[in-house]
Amino acid sequence: MSVAARVSRSRWTPIVALVIASRVVLSCLGVVSGNVLDDVRPAETVAMHAQLEAARADISSGRFFSQWYNWDALHYENLSRSWFEIDVPLEPSVVTADGHEAWGEFSWPPLYPWAIGLLHLVLRIDAGRLMLLGNLVLFAALLWLVRAREEQDGRAGGAAMLAVVAAPFSFFLSSALSEPLFVVLAAWSLLMLRRQRWAMAGLAAGLAAWTRNAGVYMTVPLAVAALVEHRRRRGQPASVRLVPWLAPAISAGGFVSFRLFAWALTGTPRAPELSQRYGWGNSLGNPFSNLVGGITHWQYAVVAAMLMLVFVLVARGHLPAVEATYCAVMLLAACMVDGLHGAAPRFVAVAFPIFPALARWCGQRGGVAAMVATSGAIQGAMFVLWSNYWLTAMF
Repeated sequence: MSVAARVSRSRWTPIVALVIASRVVLSCLGVVSGNVLDDVRPAETVAMHAQLEAARADISSGRFFSQWYNWDALHYENLSRSWFEIDVPLEPSVVTADGHEAWGEFSWPPLYPWAIGLLHLVLRIDAGRLMLLGNLVLFAALLWLVRAREEQDGRAGGAAMLAVVAAPFSFFLSSALSEPLFVVLAAWSLLMLRRQRWAMAGLAAGLAAWTRNAGVYMTVPLAVAALVEHRRRRGQPASVRLVPWLAPAISAGGFVSFRLFAWALTGTPRAPELSQRYGWGNSLGNPFSNLVGGITHWQYAVVAAMLMLVFVLVARGHLPAVEATYCAVMLLAACMVDGLHGAAPRFVAVAFPIFPALARWCGQRGGVAAMVATSGAIQGAMFVLWSNYWLTAMF
């Protein structure tokens, strides 16, 4: 019996075991490599790394756990408390010399900080709650992914799970960041699309817009799915043909409701992008010009390669059109961010359907084991560089 077949024999047990084992290996690798990399650290990262390590010490004195926390994770930790202590209307946390305002609470969408705060209220835990939440939702995402793949191909569930856990940037899906929650919502939405439960698919995508700013682009693959189904129902009553459009409509409603919420608290619906621009110096640009102009930088080259892989997998029939649209949109959304954080690997990590499709293709040639081993080795190297703050472009 193959490894993939053994993994897919049951549900939760192999998922939990696989994630925990892989993350323990990564944690040990990060600890062992830390001292070595500190001796050869690039000069431009020394000061920021020292600040990060000082902040991590407040979370855990041991590197085994604290290395999973990076700058945004520390901000999420603070936001999970400040959101429950706010006064309305919110006062801007930053006012620039020319009068532009930014609000710390809207630097990132609030669903993830709210979930962290709720976890604290329910379980009464403090240390490690961000990682606990990240891995809990990753378990759910993998379970839904396995179910989706088994509905498409009964033998593909285990291979899909192995492929996602071993993907080069999948460690972000266990980290103390908003990406794990976003991925579980995206996986839920895509599974509901497959089952033609349009309202549920739209609800999951709408919640994604409250989790990451890129969540608004979830409306695009939902619209593609609705258009395909609308055409398939040609000749049926209009009321039947319009039902699939519930998905993109509810998804767009999630984005609109988030902006209305921001408007009610700050006086402007543009609070999220203003907070990123004037609070953190992040602005949005043309993803195509950013991709072409930045192709000589490794992170943009990775995005270009993944976009090419999407087209190849679609042409080979291994990646459905809706999932391919989701991957392409998320990869291009990663390129919209100007400056240092453009095409950052944590933004690319959410394009998870690529790897189960790649495993399916490799499985036809008996190459799943080689693919998982190669991908896992790359992930180990990337985690070492990320956890030790060795490449600033990874943040």
